[in-house]
Amino acid sequence: MATAEALYSSLAQGLAATGNDLLRQESLAVAQGLKRQDAGLLDELIVRYQHRLLRYLLYLTSNRELAETCFKRSGCGAGARAQFNGQARFDTWLFTIARNLVIDQRRKRTMASLDELFEARRKTIVR
Repeated sequence: MATAEALYSSLAQGLAATGNDLLRQESLAVAQGLKRQDAGLLDELIVRYQHRLLRYLLYLTSNRELAETCFKRSGCGAGARAQFNGQARFDTWLFTIARNLVIDQRRKRTMASLDELFEARRKTIVR
């Protein structure tokens, strides 16, 4: 029984290592393809992740317009694609960029609302 458990554990570790190697190789291949500006690869990645990414952004923002704006800026720009280096999985990188864009948008909105608040207060004091 102990031998079967040890064999199963060893087999599971081997499969996990193989899976991790495959993910690492895929991430590096995606990074190289994006640096070459492979249009077919970009189209494939957009098709693969567009629905999950948009749903994620809708969840974070609760606003379709803002979600679509962040979606367009998330990984489709040439600058963003060139930054992917293959050290992480592509979807992890893409969703992190999307989350950071939402955070940036919220910061801008908060600052704008604070500016409006101070401006309104200044007008009431001046009168």
